Amino acid sequence: YNDVRLENVGATCDDGSDCYSPYGAGGCIEDWGPPGVPGYCTVFDCAAPGIPADVCGASAACVEIDPRIALSICLRTCETAADCEVGHGCVVAATPGGRVCFASCNSDGDCRATEMCGLDPSGMGGACEPGA
Repeated sequence: YNDVRLENVGATCDDGSDCYSPYGAGGCIEDWGPPGVPGYCTVFDCAAPGIPADVCGASAACVEIDPRIALSICLRTCETAADCEVGHGCVVAATPGGRVCFASCNSDGDCRATEMCGLDPSGMGGACEPGA
């Protein structure tokens, strides 16, 4: 964590020192996307008891990633992939709903108009790539 109190959830990153939030709790997801997709600034465990409701900032949402282990992270909200960093898709979040920027895609509609979703053969999502 660092002492920067601005928000940059959804920005690209190389490590945690590139990321911050209103409470200085930013971290970098460096390896959740397909190879070549940049890291993603987030706040881990944003739904944990005692964490302020606005820890993600005004332009992000706290999304439950895995309810089995109570894993939640802040993700930038979006209307289209143009609201996200290059290489990130604008995907539907199951909890709390709505669309968020993430380092993968599930269909071409999650990517920019000039990109296509290069799906991983394992079915684990893909990367928004130049194409369409």
